[in-house]
Amino acid sequence: MADIKTIFGAIDHLDTYQRVNSTHLLDLYVGIDAAARWTLLLISEYPPMKVTSSRMILVKSGRRPDKKWSLSFSLIDDSYSDMFVLFCEDMVTFVNLFLVAYSDTAIAFFGAYFKVQQLIVMTVNGLIQGCLPVMRFNYGAGNSERLHSAFRYGIALVTGMMILGMLAVILFPAQILGLFTASEAMRSFGISAMRIMATSYLFCGLSTMISTYFQATEKVGSSMAIQLCRQLLFLIPSLWCLDKWFHLNGIWLAFPVAETGTLLVALIMMAWYHRKKIIACSAKEEL
Repeated sequence: MADIKTIFGAIDHLDTYQRVNSTHLLDLYVGIDAAARWTLLLISEYPPMKVTSSRMILVKSGRRPDKKWSLSFSLIDDSYSDMFVLFCEDMVTFVNLFLVAYSDTAIAFFGAYFKVQQLIVMTVNGLIQGCLPVMRFNYGAGNSERLHSAFRYGIALVTGMMILGMLAVILFPAQILGLFTASEAMRSFGISAMRIMATSYLFCGLSTMISTYFQATEKVGSSMAIQLCRQLLFLIPSLWCLDKWFHLNGIWLAFPVAETGTLLVALIMMAWYHRKKIIACSAKEEL
């Protein structure tokens, strides 16, 4: 993804936009609107949710000549330009398209929480990636005993680390938010939100470990399917439905729901491959 501030600086014509990332799930652009304001623009086939403007950002939505819908966020006060760049970067994380309907505080909170989550998840992912070459080598060497031993040790370590991370966030959410100088408004919903989302860590770690096992054993399609379930097939529908039913709390609930669904899919795939292997071994013995 190109640096958003660099894109803004490079555009010198009014009403000109550049797509943020051609591979992104959403059609997002940054540029300068007709009134010379820095603008983030979303183009969609469907009408966007209703979003109100704030003292910093002017929000507009409407139907385009090509029959698509647009939702734009324009910077009103140039003194907030650095903050607006951060806002645009956060909006690229599509979760914020749901949060923007509530408040700027909700978006700021998710940005802070995401940093905490990344610290925990990326640490565990480093361990998981360390298991990958060990499992891949033993799979290639035909040493299934050591392959499964590495997988079991990896599962045990990932479970332990994710439980520790989950407990840290559940037990000390106020202290963690204090590191980001959170306002009282942010604390009012942020403490419970962190506890809700932290319950997804264990499921995330286990499904990622299973995905890595599939990658090591040359079942790349299954590995990619698990990642797609997490990031697209379960998360987006969960965000959409739970936002409608439970409002802001529904957005936080979407993460453990999506991770639970992803883990169930991963376990079903694992059981299916295991059963397939048993049937193949039985057929060989009969021959």
